[in-house]
Amino acid sequence: MRTFLQTGLVLALSCALLSHAEEKEKEKPHPYKTAKVGDWITFKVTATAENGRKTIVSYTLKATEVNEFAVKMSIDEKNEERSMPPGEIDVELNKPHHWGKMGGSYYQKKSEAQEKITVGGKTYDCTRTDYVITSDVPEPEGMTEKVWVCKDVALDQIVKSELTIGKKTIIRELVDSGKAGK
Repeated sequence: MRTFLQTGLVLALSCALLSHAEEKEKEKPHPYKTAKVGDWITFKVTATAENGRKTIVSYTLKATEVNEFAVKMSIDEKNEERSMPPGEIDVELNKPHHWGKMGGSYYQKKSEAQEKITVGGKTYDCTRTDYVITSDVPEPEGMTEKVWVCKDVALDQIVKSELTIGKKTIIRELVDSGKAGK
């Protein structure tokens, strides 16, 4: 049985592999199109349950194989207690990179604005997009997500996201990122 954090982390990771503003997708280049072997990002994810209990997980995605069709990444994840077995994620470059129907969830853009934020000790010029999420599985208290994106960040360009499911939250913040050879 999955915990709230595991479900949230799967959702957050899946969302990280999707993009931002469905109606502009044909204008935007796929953010992974410029990925190089060795590009990496590290995130800290803090999940807060309804009772206030916090669970913290960090994970690093690293591009291990890149071709014209896909980017393969390793994922290393650890929580306060232990490291998880390493895994892999594939991003297909010939498929649209957008929020949308995902595992029965639908993202509807509510607003978008330019905003400077500081995470991981660094300030980023971001586009913040707010979403309302509906799902095939009823969520009694509703779901929303805010996503901050900066094109200077490696791989998916996400700097921060805040997912709210009723009284539960999952905050994902960039710790660091790097591009191959830099």
